[in-house]
This record gives sequence, C-alpha cells and structure tokens, in this order.
Amino acid sequence: MTHPFLDNYITVWLLHINFITKNVILSIGNNEFRVMNLAYYRRIKDLREDHDMTQQQVADYLGMKQPQYFRYEKGTRDIPSDVLIALSRLYRVSTDYILGLKDEY
Repeated sequence: MTHPFLDNYITVWLLHINFITKNVILSIGNNEFRVMNLAYYRRIKDLREDHDMTQQQVADYLGMKQPQYFRYEKGTRDIPSDVLIALSRLYRVSTDYILGLKDEY
C-alpha cells in the first residue's frame, strides 16, 4: 500500500538521513509502505561502465576529483542532488532510474 503524500516525502527524507545503501520498509501504524531499494551506487557504476567511461572521466565531467566520485560509486558518501541531476543528463536517464525507483530509463 502506498500513500500519495508520504511517497515523495519519505523518499526525500530517507535520502537526507543516510539510508541510501539500504532496502527500506517503512511502517506507520498498521500500514506498511513500499520497499525501496536505494542502492544507487551500483546503478551509477553500471551506467558508467555501460558508457565505457572511467571514474576520472565522470569526475572531470562533474568538476570534482576522482576520489570523491569513487566514494559515490562505493556508497560511502551520499550523492548531492546537483550531482544526481548531472549524472542523469550525462547518461540520458531519469533521476528515478539512478535511484532505483524505476527500472526503465
């Protein structure tokens, strides 16, 4: 069961409290909301490899050093929204796809 208001709010809330690499089941009262796979780090690595790019090339595109980008791919650092948007433009996919909320580009 999903709740229209809580769906978007909870997604944003979870992204801000560092639950990015977890599968999440949220229960409120007797209602259980959808399982969310927020392991985006696997998806950005797959996208980079599918586009035959190195971490250094992606880091250069994003205007950062390679070790910083490496931490996003490794899942040890949360990805800021501006980086998420830049990656979606680079790979021509939606941010929802990168976050694992949709399985289609």
